[in-house]
Amino acid sequence: MARSLYWSDGRLNQAVARDFHVVHHLRESISFYCRPLLAVVIPTNILGVVCQETLAADCTRILGVDAAEVRERSNASKRAIGQDLDAAAVNNLKRFLVEDYQCLAALWSFGALSDQQFWRVMTSSVEA
Repeated sequence: MARSLYWSDGRLNQAVARDFHVVHHLRESISFYCRPLLAVVIPTNILGVVCQETLAADCTRILGVDAAEVRERSNASKRAIGQDLDAAAVNNLKRFLVEDYQCLAALWSFGALSDQQFWRVMTSSVEA
């Protein structure tokens, strides 16, 4: 699906984009929640940012919650994906989610993301 986000001429494939917005965490993305706050938030209002790669450590550091004590909710509809995305798919996703990356850059500029966290996100793309 990610490979089909853009036509060969670079235009967004609207049908695929609509399909992406059916997925809850893509429709209500980082920018969905973050963008309205960026104009009014000040760095001291940000308690912290919890990142997927450092979830347990972030929960402990920011929220004082030991993630080891939290039980994962079972989701029978969850299925494993046996392959990584190829370069075209990753680059299409980065392009499609550009507003999320802009929000992450703003959070980094506020000091809410460390240089290491920001670097990991911004350099995770695969160039074709």
